[in-house]
Amino acid sequence: MFGGVRPCWRCVLALALLGCVLCPAASRGGPVILSAERSVRNNHASDRNLEPVIATAALEAFDATIDVQTEFDGSFDPATGRDSTITSIARVGQSSTVGVSGNTLGMLDVGFARVRMFDTHSTNPIINLHEVESLIDVSFRLDRPGDFQVSVRSDAAGSDYLLALDGPGGRVFEFVDDIDEDAPDQDNTQGTLPPGLYRLRQVASASTTFGEASGDWGFGFNVVEQANPIPLPPALLPGAALMAFGAAVWMRRRVSSQLNR
Repeated sequence: MFGGVRPCWRCVLALALLGCVLCPAASRGGPVILSAERSVRNNHASDRNLEPVIATAALEAFDATIDVQTEFDGSFDPATGRDSTITSIARVGQSSTVGVSGNTLGMLDVGFARVRMFDTHSTNPIINLHEVESLIDVSFRLDRPGDFQVSVRSDAAGSDYLLALDGPGGRVFEFVDDIDEDAPDQDNTQGTLPPGLYRLRQVASASTTFGEASGDWGFGFNVVEQANPIPLPPALLPGAALMAFGAAVWMRRRVSSQLNR
């Protein structure tokens, strides 16, 4: 190469070192997931042994549904002269993905909750709690600034929903939809996150002691860690320029001496 003239190894080394100085961030990766807890839970207060939970901490697609239907005897009803039969129907589900591709961390979730408790014979409500919950709790680290986007929607209709992102400076984003809000709600937010540790948490739950409660929700979140090289401090720029000039002069002299032989 170079017309039969081989460049000096010192020149090559100098240029390689110069590249490392000018582009110190070129070899870094993207966001790093530190933990990813996801679960669904379906609990009936009448039987503390009935607490089925499906959970995962793996970075894989998570698709889980718990469907519980129970019938049990309630209190004696003087109006009918017989014991009441309580029927409880509860379902909760979550379908979510968490992962990193290149310099992008992405999450997607959809879920639902249905809780229904009713007394077959008595018109009096039976105080007996039944609750379901869907949880996502992901912690990640950014080594460089990252641009994020989040889109969320929820139709509470008798449930409670929280999606929040916390970082080094406190709460970055919060979306709340609770049982008192009848209409579906949604939000879209974007911005830039500084380097640091972050936690994205979703808690969706529905409960009832009598009657029905339900909810549907979904969110998408992604953060793209900026890939631009970290600029050198101004004090180092003259030194870097001198290194580049010196390497060029050395290379030129070396080639000239080889050609004149």
